[in-house]
Amino acid sequence: MKRYGHIVACLLLSWFMAGCGESNKKPDADNRPIVAGRGASVAAPDETPGDPREDPGETMPKDRTPAPREAAAADSAPPDNEMPSSQDGDFDLFEEGLQEQMVEVKDPLEGLNRIVFKFNDMVYTVLLEPLAKTYEGIVSEPVRVGVDNFFENVTAPARYVNCLLQGKGQGADIELRRFLINSTEGILGFGNPARDKYGLEPVREDLGQTLAVWGIGDGFYLVLPVLGPSTLRDSVGMVGDYFLNPVSWVQPLEVRYGATGLRHLNKGSFHVGEYKTLVGDALDPYIMLRQSYMQYRAGLIKE
Repeated sequence: MKRYGHIVACLLLSWFMAGCGESNKKPDADNRPIVAGRGASVAAPDETPGDPREDPGETMPKDRTPAPREAAAADSAPPDNEMPSSQDGDFDLFEEGLQEQMVEVKDPLEGLNRIVFKFNDMVYTVLLEPLAKTYEGIVSEPVRVGVDNFFENVTAPARYVNCLLQGKGQGADIELRRFLINSTEGILGFGNPARDKYGLEPVREDLGQTLAVWGIGDGFYLVLPVLGPSTLRDSVGMVGDYFLNPVSWVQPLEVRYGATGLRHLNKGSFHVGEYKTLVGDALDPYIMLRQSYMQYRAGLIKE
């Protein structure tokens, strides 16, 4: 029973990291979602404008009486405690930028989703993050990088198939070359010479993106127990990707679950604390995570 207890714990970890971790993992710089939080601000100009009531090129004599035009300008100048209208315009533009960043989300099950979100938050805080921290402290970074490379190489067939389904011949060619190079020169994929030596980055395609390319909409937003944020379309895509993943066919079940748990535990060790950083200062963590996920997925689909 203890052995199965460990398997269940690993499975829970893998499910959560696969869902919540996908929206919080370190994506490529071009794919990273842009989420405006409470700490956002507008940068101040490099130089502070002078007092509009003074002429910097001339000093007025003390006994000189201001001309009517100058007096009128002085009376119309804004007080020191008022913000100039140009800065008001800057804030208006900033607010418009925030609105442009917001992704329209259909969330008819928000009440239920919030309940599941709170459950997932508790599971992550109490169980999954401490496990990831412990693993990070025990296993050295070079070993963890090698394990991550291995599982990324194993899942290359799924990315290859999705590239073909989307008509991305160049992406499929890159994934095939990466798989062959890393499986041989990279010693079963533990190394990544395809990227480090030949500059071939993985083409991150999945069945959810494929369905989007085929014209299938998001459906509506979902928060899955332990798996985390998703949409109706992406949830269907997860099922297809599961069967495209060679690890899903490993026997016996104990080895399959152990390998899946190791994969996501190892990946989660590179992202310890990111989830709390994302939602920690948010006025509404549920909305913050929802927007982050939807923006991230929208960015992947546009590529």
